[in-house]
Amino acid sequence: MSDVAESLVRVDGETGLEFCQGAGLLIVDELKNRQAETGTVSELIVMAVMAKLQQTCAEAYLDLKRPRSEIEGVLRAGLRELHRQAESWVNDGLNDDQIAAQQAAYEVEIERSNAVAARAVPEARRKPTPMDFDELLEAQGGETRMIIFEIARVVTPELFAFMLNVPSDRVFDHIPNDTQREVIGELTSILRQLPGYEYELSDGAIGEALISYQSELKSSQATHFHVKCGGLRPPIDDDGSLDSALQIVAMDVVAARLCDESTLMRTLATHPLHRELVLRVMKEGEPIAALFTRAAEADSNLDAVERQMAAYYMNPVIAHWTDGSGGSLDVRHVPEALIASLRLTCDTSDDVLREVCDSVAESLTQARELAAGGPVNAVAYVGLCNVALDDDVPRIELPNMMIRRPSVFEKHAVPSFVKKATLVAEVSTELQLRDVTLQSMSMNDDPKEILREFAEQNERSITYADKRKALSESLPERVLQLRFAIALASPQRRLLGPVWVYTIYRNPLTGHGGNSLGSAGAGESNFRDQAIDRLAAERVARYFVPTDNLHASLRLARTRILQALSERGDVIDCFIDFVIAWESVVGYSESTTFLVSAAMSTLLSPDDVEKRRDLFNQVKKLYGHRSAVVHGSAGRDAPSKSFKITEVSDYATQAGRLAIDTFKRVLERPELLDLDTQERVRMVLLGFPK
Repeated sequence: MSDVAESLVRVDGETGLEFCQGAGLLIVDELKNRQAETGTVSELIVMAVMAKLQQTCAEAYLDLKRPRSEIEGVLRAGLRELHRQAESWVNDGLNDDQIAAQQAAYEVEIERSNAVAARAVPEARRKPTPMDFDELLEAQGGETRMIIFEIARVVTPELFAFMLNVPSDRVFDHIPNDTQREVIGELTSILRQLPGYEYELSDGAIGEALISYQSELKSSQATHFHVKCGGLRPPIDDDGSLDSALQIVAMDVVAARLCDESTLMRTLATHPLHRELVLRVMKEGEPIAALFTRAAEADSNLDAVERQMAAYYMNPVIAHWTDGSGGSLDVRHVPEALIASLRLTCDTSDDVLREVCDSVAESLTQARELAAGGPVNAVAYVGLCNVALDDDVPRIELPNMMIRRPSVFEKHAVPSFVKKATLVAEVSTELQLRDVTLQSMSMNDDPKEILREFAEQNERSITYADKRKALSESLPERVLQLRFAIALASPQRRLLGPVWVYTIYRNPLTGHGGNSLGSAGAGESNFRDQAIDRLAAERVARYFVPTDNLHASLRLARTRILQALSERGDVIDCFIDFVIAWESVVGYSESTTFLVSAAMSTLLSPDDVEKRRDLFNQVKKLYGHRSAVVHGSAGRDAPSKSFKITEVSDYATQAGRLAIDTFKRVLERPELLDLDTQERVRMVLLGFPK
């Protein structure tokens, strides 16, 4: 027990809860190697250690900002007390009844500590206590459970969850009420009558059966089931406006957003209000219609009669936008684009239909402003993987940006070959129509005419070139800024490595705009599947500061840190990148090893000589490993006494932790930001840059 207590390493800048979590991992790992026989003093000691750990963690949960030193003191005192108690158990001996009684007492203590920690989490964020599988099976019914899995396989778990009005991640483990059991029976009957049910139903068959409009229901089957199971449908009546008709149709076909994009197109076309939607978009006085009539009236290549006819029939146009996207825009496809681009961040049971109506109103407002030529504050969705929000973190609010969990209703917007995002950042961007011309209805095969049209289009685009360039440069930089803020927010014993997988621009007139997608293999990293807890979320907001104007050496360090965290599949490459980041911050050619070690240890521990000595030796040792790897004297094929390939992952984690902490210390000292590497080292060690 003394060995365990003394192995709790001191880490600078760590909160009490972080220390407790790290100590828990260390203690659990230690206990794995000490398998105890049932009913023995050894087993009692294991339970006692876990009880002390749970008790300490409960105290840390009560005050997330409580200093590490206090929580460490609580745990160390508890372990020392337990050490003395364990000695008496071993020396004096305990009979079976005494061991059982003591174990029962520790079980009560663990339950009490868990309850204290749970009360510290707001009620709305508490996870339900998982039900024992046998109890779950009995409550669901064995046959019902088999049918639940069968339906989810056929229609997807998300669509099934929407129809049952349950959270998308609970579809397999919820206990159906009487109404939901009735719906499951009806749904089974519908699906089993479809051709090909035994093998695999096409999206078209599912869409026609469940999402297409059913006249006898006055809605789709999916929305009908959702409402029957308790989902609330706002009482929207068709008052003759585009707004009300679009809200009604969107509520009926919203389940198509849980399928592929073609399902929305097919099911929307069967709705009795679809034709009416198109007519209302084309109605005189509707701002969206004016976009098409203006383009026709301004076409100098047509005579007066042709312009009048093109305006009357609202011929398709070629539209270009400031997000870099462009192409054909047909007034008849506008309703589909509006529904496809609805901002739906809810889950399958979170008042979905109310959010649909609210989003329709927002999208129509933006579409009309865009059609009139004005800029709108649009949203770009940035998908990240490798990191996720912890259960008690609903979102992270940042300036002009919000980080949240992905919504199941965004499924159709991202191609299936792109790695699934575990985080979505909504980034506010400005969107504006930069150019619109009437689309030629006949094929032009004259090369000179094609070149002339291209030259005219290019000339018109110059007006918006600066705005387009600013957007194309600013958004990627903001994504870098976000990813680096998450990296800097890494807890002391875990490194966060967010990977960019896609950017999707939301445009209510086209569905989605100029999108960017990561490669199919994006997300390969040695620092994956990490959660951002409440403490890390607070740090993300703190470190979300512009870093594009920093000195080139610091920008290089930022790049190397992000590459190591999120782009390197080889752990040796991670290790090398982290050490290069050290050099970019506090190193240059003259006695690099000594200077980097000295500058980093001074930055990280300016007042504690003993800690500074330990850091200096740690950095110097890691530097030696890095040099051996780079120069070929150590590596996978060349192990040595001091370098073991099995420990490279640990070397990389240590190097990453040091790189991140050093960068944060530089950010905290404004006088270091604009200096080059050599000047920064002198400022840290000597107090002057030159």
